[in-house]
Amino acid sequence: MEIFCKHLPLDEQSIIEEFVELKIVEFNEQSSLTADLARACRGLFHPSQEELVGGLCVQLGYIDVEDQAFLGVLRIDVDHDPLELFHSSQSNPQRSRFKTLFVEDDNESSSLRQLFFRNRVLNVVFTW
Repeated sequence: MEIFCKHLPLDEQSIIEEFVELKIVEFNEQSSLTADLARACRGLFHPSQEELVGGLCVQLGYIDVEDQAFLGVLRIDVDHDPLELFHSSQSNPQRSRFKTLFVEDDNESSSLRQLFFRNRVLNVVFTW
């Protein structure tokens, strides 16, 4: 960054330095919040909560209501499945990605859980 900044006027250097510092703070805060969310949602992604999570999948627009009864089943004939919940899991091809949400200590389940909460339609997304 020093190489880049030394070619700018001093007032612009300070603006860029402040921006970079804020982005670092934002990144660290986001990492912390993501970890907090993962801990808080362990109870939600318990096998006893599959019906509740299935309802959330409908409410969040991840599946159509008529497909909710088939969550957990491997299917390729589903029209609306942006998270590919009916597809097979990478960690266990015999298991659907929906079922993988409820598996503890699995890298894929951790990634899927994060995707579950990154709903671009319902979450505020700032663009510049």
